[in-house]
Amino acid sequence: MTKEDESAFSKIVDAFGKRSAVAQALKAPITDIAKLKTSGQRLYFQATRQGGTTTVLGGIKVGKKKLFIRKHMLAAEQIEAGSLAYDRPSPKLLPFLHRHYGLKEYVPQTNSYVLFDTYFHLNPAHSRRGGSGREARDTSNPLAGGESS
Repeated sequence: MTKEDESAFSKIVDAFGKRSAVAQALKAPITDIAKLKTSGQRLYFQATRQGGTTTVLGGIKVGKKKLFIRKHMLAAEQIEAGSLAYDRPSPKLLPFLHRHYGLKEYVPQTNSYVLFDTYFHLNPAHSRRGGSGREARDTSNPLAGGESS
């Protein structure tokens, strides 16, 4: 590949990464030429070329990737996924947590954190009135919440 071709290809990959980040609602691109060169991953494009203009219609990145495995982190820290507070979870993280850990019910916090209902059961020290101004539910006592029989 000539220097000129390499430069043109780099611009295409970087532009693709930026547009991909926008399409996925990411804060920053996760695909660029520098990362592609060092990751061992491959990027396939579907493109058209007319004259000297190349138009990328789409692409897919494939390859092996080392992922941070939540199960290992949770085991090492001796905690459960429901005992954590999640800061601004992505739209993809919430269904992931539901699918893999059964976490679904939560009360949105004004500071963008998500505390699943299980948080208050797994962290008894935080089951009293917390910084969110919300009274935590105590399900260990069926008469909690002021009801009496």
